Amino acid sequence: MQKHFILKVLGYGLLFWVIWFVVAIVVAFLTDTSKTYSLIIGNLIMLVVFGILSFLCAKSLNIPSHAKAYGVGLFWAVMIFLLEWFISVGYNTQSSFFTNWSSYLVLIAVLIVPALTLFKPKPLNNLTKSNQQ
Repeated sequence: MQKHFILKVLGYGLLFWVIWFVVAIVVAFLTDTSKTYSLIIGNLIMLVVFGILSFLCAKSLNIPSHAKAYGVGLFWAVMIFLLEWFISVGYNTQSSFFTNWSSYLVLIAVLIVPALTLFKPKPLNNLTKSNQQ
């Protein structure tokens, strides 16, 4: 069970990294990077895509605790960061990943969102009963 969980976490991390490149390329082609509003729209697209992707992947893992959820999120964020760093340094590119604030915002979302899968809101009927007493 533990080995299967670790392999799924690793696989999802690699999937995030691949999707990062695909989404970044699509956003770069669809937006005019010389305009500020286009950069903001592109950054929001990346944030939404990775927030949803992180939530769905974490939900499929059935993470039992907040500590494990933050551990998974931290693993994914560090994995994306390191893979991007190795590619940038290895190919001596001028990656905008490290100079763009939204990259770090997306990594923070990937870190935090898995814990949101454990959030269980109270049913509304319990809230109204406690207010009546």
